[in-house]
Amino acid sequence: MIQSNGNHSGEDTLASLNRLLGEIQLSHNASPDPEMGGLSPNEVDRLVRFPWDEPGSIVHVNRAISLNQANASPFLRNTRAFLLKLKETGGVKPTAAGNLPRAFVAEMIDSFLDAHGKEKLFGLSKVVNEHDLCDLHIARVVCEVAGMTGRFKGKYRLKKRYEALLAPESAGELAAHLFLCYFRKFNLSYRVPIRVEAPGLQQCLGYTLYRLSRVGKDWLSSEEFAEKTILPGVRDQIVREIDDLSYWTVPRVVHSRIVVPLVDWGLLDERKEDPLRADGSVRITPFFQSFLRFEFDPRDQP
Repeated sequence: MIQSNGNHSGEDTLASLNRLLGEIQLSHNASPDPEMGGLSPNEVDRLVRFPWDEPGSIVHVNRAISLNQANASPFLRNTRAFLLKLKETGGVKPTAAGNLPRAFVAEMIDSFLDAHGKEKLFGLSKVVNEHDLCDLHIARVVCEVAGMTGRFKGKYRLKKRYEALLAPESAGELAAHLFLCYFRKFNLSYRVPIRVEAPGLQQCLGYTLYRLSRVGKDWLSSEEFAEKTILPGVRDQIVREIDDLSYWTVPRVVHSRIVVPLVDWGLLDERKEDPLRADGSVRITPFFQSFLRFEFDPRDQP
């Protein structure tokens, strides 16, 4: 009987200890961490793991933006022009390599490039293929990943069920569909291929976007961008992958993989203080502020 009472006492002590440890862990997960921009581990977890624009997520998009607002995004403006052309033509027959034909590419140049861009393009080649007009190629690939386009009866076409998204009043729905696909499904390393993969940059982009909403209204240098909007663990991942690649630094990798697509989307403005550098200072745009919002769950707070 005495031994039995002793066992119960030990079990009670262990249960109490487990409850205490659980309470400590819960408190830690809900407490702000200066290393993570003042967010708690719970909040960072929601930013990183939860699907965007769904219940339980922190990252949401504004599906009610106007066509005029959406046109502030070069990617959206160009991609909508591409899809409208596909709809207008009823589709085009791809080349043997599966690319858009030169005649179609030529018709898209005026939509994608200004006078300076055309001068640069034709300075390199008088014959323009799809891959020469890089933004068109990326638009085509993203639309395929988004399920909006594909081959049917020998032609590359816009799928019927997505035609309604091209109506001016549906600009917000089109923007939301393409945004979620671009940054969550499309591999950003294809957009700007470099030797450093650092997949954590895209996986943790929700954290970066939120931090930009907090610190990105003023100009950020490339070094400040990497320090203030990238999780410490992701920066460590980049450092490990850089290894002995002398050219690459954390800010350069972040610029190539994250800043370039965000500028292309019109979510960041960029200015170059040094014309010899590939990167410059950035800040969020009015489009960023009108299109993205961040909603936190009170349960994540201590």
